Amino acid sequence: MQRSRQFIVTAVCLLALAAPAAAVCGDGITDAGEQCDLGVANCDPGLCCETSCDSNCTLIGRCTATQGCCSTDADCPVGEGCCGNRVVEAAEVCDDGNRINGDCCSTYCQVEAAPCVPLPLDCAALGPLNVLGNPSIRRMVMRDSRPIDGQYVLTARDRFVLPDGLEIDPDSEIVSFILTENDGANDSHELYRGTLDPARCPGTQCFSVRTNAVGLDKKWEFRGGSTPVSGAPGWKRARLTRNLGFPSQITESYKLDGSALDPPAQADGRRRLRSSVVFGDVCVTRLLDCERNNRGTRFTCREIHCGDGRRNRGEQCGEAGLSCRRNKVCDSCRCVRPLP
Repeated sequence: MQRSRQFIVTAVCLLALAAPAAAVCGDGITDAGEQCDLGVANCDPGLCCETSCDSNCTLIGRCTATQGCCSTDADCPVGEGCCGNRVVEAAEVCDDGNRINGDCCSTYCQVEAAPCVPLPLDCAALGPLNVLGNPSIRRMVMRDSRPIDGQYVLTARDRFVLPDGLEIDPDSEIVSFILTENDGANDSHELYRGTLDPARCPGTQCFSVRTNAVGLDKKWEFRGGSTPVSGAPGWKRARLTRNLGFPSQITESYKLDGSALDPPAQADGRRRLRSSVVFGDVCVTRLLDCERNNRGTRFTCREIHCGDGRRNRGEQCGEAGLSCRRNKVCDSCRCVRPLP
């Protein structure tokens, strides 16, 4: 009789160990059945908050016309969809869950025309709130790498802001730099990919970490040696700096060699590119307008802000009071000659 009781107890324990752990909304992990989870940064249902994730771990969208907060189209006036909940509803043509323009699905859930550039699969596979489209790129230059024919040297410097609930740790996470453009059919065509995997770096760490004497700054730095890191061809340098006085702001710079660029598809010599850096489960992406110099040896790229209602550097038209002259047309806030 005693053995029988021991058997029953053991069987119950084994069943308990085999049962999957229940999803816990608010633990900062997006589990099966949850649309999002930013931990303590989740906001109360019905509120329009920056994180766009409520305490029920449901995405907070915006009604397509009135822009009110919603979880489904039932929360919006008749005929409007809830853009941002990853469900195509009512007047929506697409809904990728994020509120980033230029990725071929606009913040109003309408398909954007080329030259939009879709997100790379690395970013599209993440939760929409883990894709940040808020960086401020200072400058990115792609210069012909002479005397090595068929290569270019890319240098970039910019910064981004981490919202509440997201964190990066480059010294322990896989970091990827991806450069893409539109393949002409609203799919992503990859021009460069470099991946720094700690398991492939000397000492299982790609980035060295430094802090200053008073502990106000934290820096991560990667320097490629004479032997390239497997999976990161041509990646020469990466540096990230966090000023702990503004802990959510990260300044970054990169230098790498890439293969030759094909001739631009745009008649005026410009091309539209997307630069994306993935830190673990966080993607920082920006849409770039790149202009070729007269000799064709360099592209200078700047982040696109066209459509934000303000006149930014490099914009010539499209905003209030800005129009083109001399028979030119407006294309992405630039005045260009129409195609013959």
